[in-house]
Amino acid sequence: MELNTVKDALRNRNFIVQYNPGTLESSCTCKLFERRGIPCRHILWIYLGNGLEKIPESSFAKRWTKDALRDIKSNHKGCVGVGDVDIIDKKQIEMTKLWSEVHETMGVLIGREKEHVEDLCKLIKEFREKLLPSVSAMTKHQEL
Repeated sequence: MELNTVKDALRNRNFIVQYNPGTLESSCTCKLFERRGIPCRHILWIYLGNGLEKIPESSFAKRWTKDALRDIKSNHKGCVGVGDVDIIDKKQIEMTKLWSEVHETMGVLIGREKEHVEDLCKLIKEFREKLLPSVSAMTKHQEL
């Protein structure tokens, strides 16, 4: 384990970086990794100084990797966590994608002509009536 002092001119402070060349593990007294899950510039300077050409995978919290959702689980109540619970079902993932698409579409519609919003509302109602006739009937009853 190496201890390195890195002078941060922007913050006018010194930070201590612990670096293990064998395991490529590192930590810094600025605690950016602990707060955000990404390596700080102080650690990156130590990597550069040690001739590393690639940032080690251990320098990124799992939440920033493409495998972030692999271990996420959901119980029967829909609560998400890690442990001995059911795996998130595909329907929940598809619903998340759908809401993302709706949100993005609404963002595009902001500031557009009123007709565009009305057209979208009409399309959604038609789609609902086509696929979910019982829900459409309930909605019409509630509107009365």
